[in-house]
Amino acid sequence: MGIAGGLYSAQGQFGLPTDQRVDEFYSLNYTGEPLERTVEIIGTATARLRASSTAPVMAFVVKLSDVAPDGTSALVTSGLLNGTRRDSLTDPKALVPGEIYDLNVGLDYVAWRFEAGHRMRVSISSADFPNMWPTPYNGRNRIYRGSSVTLPLVTLREASDANMPPDEITFYPARQPKGHYQAQPDEVPWEITRDMLGDRTGLRMNVRGQSNPNQGTHVSLVQQLQVWAHNNNPADVSANGKHFYTVTRSDGVIDVWASSNVRSTLDSFHVYIDLEVKINGMPHFQRRWVETFERELL
Repeated sequence: MGIAGGLYSAQGQFGLPTDQRVDEFYSLNYTGEPLERTVEIIGTATARLRASSTAPVMAFVVKLSDVAPDGTSALVTSGLLNGTRRDSLTDPKALVPGEIYDLNVGLDYVAWRFEAGHRMRVSISSADFPNMWPTPYNGRNRIYRGSSVTLPLVTLREASDANMPPDEITFYPARQPKGHYQAQPDEVPWEITRDMLGDRTGLRMNVRGQSNPNQGTHVSLVQQLQVWAHNNNPADVSANGKHFYTVTRSDGVIDVWASSNVRSTLDSFHVYIDLEVKINGMPHFQRRWVETFERELL
């Protein structure tokens, strides 16, 4: 669940959401009737869920989509909440199996126009891979009557004489990109893949770039990321990132290699970080960090 939701991270390749029907197949969906008129929303949508779970730790993901007459479903906005953070982000409390909770899920800021004839769809699930690290337990969830989604509706302004409204913001021409992504012939910048024998779903990402921070310095970089989640054991997740930097200057070449690996089990996160620096091909610095952190109801 989540593979159609796009990719958002601190760095690397970004990806826009695709047709949501791939994820909606595994979601609880509520679809409205075709709209009789155009509807615009600007601001923050919120979801209030009355929910329960059989697991002590469970996430709840809410997505709002725009369903076109041909069935295509476009993601408008989404939000998520780990149910153990229902009252506090710093003082989590486990869910009591079967107990009903009121969960307030804030959705991302949005500005969207639903055209007449389109339908609104609310989809509820408990995963958003690879943007959210899976919670560690399998569970059965229920959504109860009284749940709702509140949208920030705005008054629709009609233009006259084929002109924009007088207070409409003027948009300036977009800046041209500095260059296109340079991929090797045998590598894919961003892909979702399935390991059929291992029963896993994975993300693979490659980033390449180069820059000249000043006249005498050239920097090239390669970044690679792999994230794997087991389809039937949500505690079994791993992420591995590799970073290669080469700094070329008039006085020599500096090579930097870094690797970070995060692996989760039912109760812990295991982190391994390796760093190696070479100057003109000779070893200069090397270090490894190894830490284990409790999941703390994550």
